[in-house]
Amino acid sequence: EKVFDSVSVSLSGSSLIALIGESGSGKSTAFDLILGFRSPDSGHITVGGLSFDGQERAIYDLLSYAPQEGFLFPGSVKDNVLLGREYNPKNFDIALEMSCLIDVIDALPAGIETVMSEDGLNFSGGQRQRISLARAIYAARPILLLDEPTSALDSETTFTFMQNLKLLSQSNLVIICTHDKEVMAICDRVFEVRAGQLIERNQPLH
Repeated sequence: EKVFDSVSVSLSGSSLIALIGESGSGKSTAFDLILGFRSPDSGHITVGGLSFDGQERAIYDLLSYAPQEGFLFPGSVKDNVLLGREYNPKNFDIALEMSCLIDVIDALPAGIETVMSEDGLNFSGGQRQRISLARAIYAARPILLLDEPTSALDSETTFTFMQNLKLLSQSNLVIICTHDKEVMAICDRVFEVRAGQLIERNQPLH
């Protein structure tokens, strides 16, 4: 069964894009195609003018992805955000601020050196989600893909985070899978996955 049928769309520049649709409509498949986790049966996908035919490494250098439930491992908050990348204090603090983690970290006795348990279960769901978002933001890639980034956040944190994303989208292409109408309203463009098509809405849903 086809998830998409004869879809053609181009996203470029610095903007905040919402990808919406009913559960099972194909939003996750769209992300999988952009990330190269799946290959189209026909046609092609290019990222930054590059294709997945031998140019995967260069494409992955352009993309940063935060799944709805990010993988967290036993280790410090710092190590979970860095994920093996070199530590830059200034950029790290920016990632914490953008993901609304500053207050959480300040309340921890050991700060960013606080140790997380397996799957980060000694942190709340919202805190775990923000750590995953900080990881994606810290990677500092020009294209940021976020799958339901506000699903575990309260309304106040969601508002602040979306304002931060709006700022981030001034210099990055940010694509969000979401069901949240308040999130859609902040986005520059909204695309709905429906009946195998990717349909751009003239106005976000309110």
